[in-house]
Amino acid sequence: MMHDNRHDDGLTETVGRRTFLRVLGSAAPAAAVAACSPVEPERIIPYVIPPEDSIPGVATWYASVCGECPAGCGTLVKTREGRAVKVEGNPTHPINHGNLCVRGQSALQGLYSPDRFTGPLMRRVTHEATGQSVLDETDWESSQAQLVTQLRAAIDTGQPGRVAIVTPLLTGTLDALVDTWAEAVGARRFRYEPFAYEAIREANKRAFGENTIPSYDFKTPGLVVSFGADFQETWLSTVGHTRDHADARRPRDGEKARFVQLEPRMSLTAANADEWVQIEPGSEGLVAAAMINVIIAEGRVQAADLSAADIGRLSELVGDYSVDGIAVRTGVTADRIRELARAFSNPAAGPGRTLAVGGGVAASGENATTSQVAINLLNCVAGNIGRTVRFGPDSAWARASSYRDLTALTEAMRDGEIDVVIVHDVNLVHTLPGALDFGGALDAVDFVVAMSCHRDETSVRSDLVLPTPTPLESWGDAEPVAGIRGLMQPAMRPLFDTKHFGDLLLESGRSLGDDVAGAFPRRGDFLDSLQDTWKDLQPSLPVAEADIEPGADGSDTATAVSPDFDDFWAAAQRHGGTFHTIEPRVVRLNPELFAGGLGLRETESERAFALMVYPSLHFYDGRGANRSWLQEIPDPLLKTTWGSWVEVSPATVRSLGAKDGQLIQLESDHGTLDVTLLTNPHIRDGVLAIPLGQGHTDYGRFANHGVNANVLLDPTPETASGGRRWLGTRVDATPLDVLRPVAQLQHTFDQDDRGVAQSVSLADLAAGNVHPEPLHLSLHEDHEHPVHRWGMTVDLDSCNGCNACVAACYAENNVPVMGADAMRRGRTMSWMRIERFVEPTSQGDAGVDNRFLPMMCQHCDHAPCETVCPVFATYHTDEGLNAQVYNRCVGTRYCANNCPYKVRRFNWSDQQFPEPLNLQLNPDVTGRMAGVMEKCTFCVQRIQGAKDTAQDEGRPVQDGDVTPACAQTCPTHAIVFGDLNDPESRVSKLSKDARSYRVFHSLNTRPAVTYLKKVTRT
Repeated sequence: MMHDNRHDDGLTETVGRRTFLRVLGSAAPAAAVAACSPVEPERIIPYVIPPEDSIPGVATWYASVCGECPAGCGTLVKTREGRAVKVEGNPTHPINHGNLCVRGQSALQGLYSPDRFTGPLMRRVTHEATGQSVLDETDWESSQAQLVTQLRAAIDTGQPGRVAIVTPLLTGTLDALVDTWAEAVGARRFRYEPFAYEAIREANKRAFGENTIPSYDFKTPGLVVSFGADFQETWLSTVGHTRDHADARRPRDGEKARFVQLEPRMSLTAANADEWVQIEPGSEGLVAAAMINVIIAEGRVQAADLSAADIGRLSELVGDYSVDGIAVRTGVTADRIRELARAFSNPAAGPGRTLAVGGGVAASGENATTSQVAINLLNCVAGNIGRTVRFGPDSAWARASSYRDLTALTEAMRDGEIDVVIVHDVNLVHTLPGALDFGGALDAVDFVVAMSCHRDETSVRSDLVLPTPTPLESWGDAEPVAGIRGLMQPAMRPLFDTKHFGDLLLESGRSLGDDVAGAFPRRGDFLDSLQDTWKDLQPSLPVAEADIEPGADGSDTATAVSPDFDDFWAAAQRHGGTFHTIEPRVVRLNPELFAGGLGLRETESERAFALMVYPSLHFYDGRGANRSWLQEIPDPLLKTTWGSWVEVSPATVRSLGAKDGQLIQLESDHGTLDVTLLTNPHIRDGVLAIPLGQGHTDYGRFANHGVNANVLLDPTPETASGGRRWLGTRVDATPLDVLRPVAQLQHTFDQDDRGVAQSVSLADLAAGNVHPEPLHLSLHEDHEHPVHRWGMTVDLDSCNGCNACVAACYAENNVPVMGADAMRRGRTMSWMRIERFVEPTSQGDAGVDNRFLPMMCQHCDHAPCETVCPVFATYHTDEGLNAQVYNRCVGTRYCANNCPYKVRRFNWSDQQFPEPLNLQLNPDVTGRMAGVMEKCTFCVQRIQGAKDTAQDEGRPVQDGDVTPACAQTCPTHAIVFGDLNDPESRVSKLSKDARSYRVFHSLNTRPAVTYLKKVTRT
């Protein structure tokens, strides 16, 4: 018995063991608070009349479009009782086919961000002498009246262009409305994307007369050569490219597609290549030109539409780029260039069986356009144009404004040529080069309006804030590629007092007088405009599958019926849009291309190091920095969290006399920056690399980490295309006597011969020289699984380490975020992690053998954690799950100590979700509290939901009914889940595959997770 002596009243309270354990369990925090202080009773409103489409306890799904980047992936948004709790990919959408990247998963945190604007704000001067001012709350009527007054004054000057409106790369109905509004008001219109790929567009114009971005086929080629294009991270449409490339790389009949990446720093894309070729920064085009030279000289041209005269002119164009000369300038050996050229133009494979891509942000310097021209010509001589590189359907990227357009706007603002600037969901102050001083130019404008979802460095400088809803609360449509028209619909009512951007344009336009109002419909809101657009589109769009009726004679022959608009609109909402195929068009080489040489040149500078800034997989250009999930989930390569760093090769670190965690000062011709040094063996000597996206000064509570590399960059546009010169700035580096380490969750990438991430060569796999591991005998009696035994397989040959599964697990299972300080102590709470291991290869630096291994609870049949729990909080279910009873756990951590996989997490504190982030929590998953262990459950709530559905339908659970969050979102389909008791299930067959093995098999824990060995080419 335990005693609690209360001396104030002379009484002694006796507490039994059962009561003591209960207080330490789930009721402890609530009981302690209730005992210490009275709590005001809350008014409870009964859910008497729910919405028609909502059943309490049952999820409602809405098809929509992801708004995290211009790729336009289709989404399904899960809502419970009127609030969105999960975002997943739409399986019927032709761009992402049901998968979603790490940023798309985090859209939920954008919706529930505690730093969003909650209502309109207007600037008020607080001190006339100093000009100090603040943004104060106001009402919609007065704020919109102020907007109309300022716009009317600008129009009345009689000078067009006194108003500027800057939006992201919009498409569809909203984009057309912005154009209409800008024309009616006489405004300058800009579609701003920091990554606008101007060089690719200009290069296509020069080479083929097509100012657009083509469609790249990653599913067909037997060889992909990437010149710095990070197509598995941020380049164009990453989810679609990653999925197609993974499909092409699956071993079939002893063959596997080959992938070569050329770039100075190993990106995540390069980490998944067969070969990573370290090249001098900015020399990508030189290698491509030399490859063309080899192909033409050896008579290996595969393009049937190239005449002898064309080939002769191409030979003259690349004549100055001899293999031996280029080898000296790029650091790529002549033999390597010749081998790549011959493989790229293999006559045995035929034309159109390879693909070259380039134009990645990190590789875009002064030679960006000419390098892309060389890559285009390389595809041309290999016969890839019209096959793996197709012009049409056109990409929406071609509509983005160039960086040169934005520099012109900045100068016009600074010169007093702009009276009103309207910015919508773009953060120009943070993402433009610091030397351009867009913030200073913005201060020179009389009236600045922010129509944005979130607070950022640009909107806080505005005179008027008119908050708009996020994509999860909005109507809209998106056409990222011609023929793919996605329909965006709100998954829930707006969380705050916001107005749709389209409605703000309509209302302001109608209030500006007859000379402007006539351009807009007299009544109706943006939803009406959207439906009007789709009414006009309906006759030209194909009938949806849901609108196909059986033949009149009762046969299986289907007859297409033309539905009325309500049916058509409902079908579009169900499917997430309407999609049809547009045939590619034939393009020819532009004769003007041969008027001059390629013009590839080298950048000269007296400064010591080449600076390479690269887009962040998590933060993109910085727009994801205020998402705590994205800050907490480790970088896929260096496993760092909550910060930024500069990557330096070991030799360069020694030359600087610095060490890991030490601050170094970088100085360019345009600015200085103090940043933490981090040694990276996979970067070229003399190159310093910094990820973009961090260093915010006013973007929210989670974004005040790291540094903004934009302050170092050259603000001058690239000469040819007018794009950003992300590459080419040179810097000096000076170590500072200060240590500021970045949290790093994996400190070694060496397996130490433990066999955690295993591999098999393609030759051995083809010859059958690989076999599953034998099952060890055990002294313990095996568990019985009479109905189901749930299991999982993870294909290491497909997993690319993109972290989408980790983000999905955070969202599905209410995994708490710990913060930077806890990460430095290693107190991560993530239920699954992706371990990266780097193995030496026989090819030396040319070979790449990175292995990414998702690690979650293995649900062992002989689980070491179960035998040591003193209160039986962890136990084995009859369906093979290693279950956890939270309110029974007393937090001894014996289970974590006894787990060889280190996948169990201890709650050091109660979960904290700042309002309204608490609304993102999945009600199907129990919340955990301080002192309790937690871990992966195989998404047991989804298992139970599938069983309930099958029972309601009067059938057994079928293969594919249950898909955990990690498997559902995986772009490469590396994770498969199912019933191991079902011999016909995919997971059962894969668990017996020749490549299958279990981590730490010798311990005889008998995990339910089976890994498939990575397939290497050597």
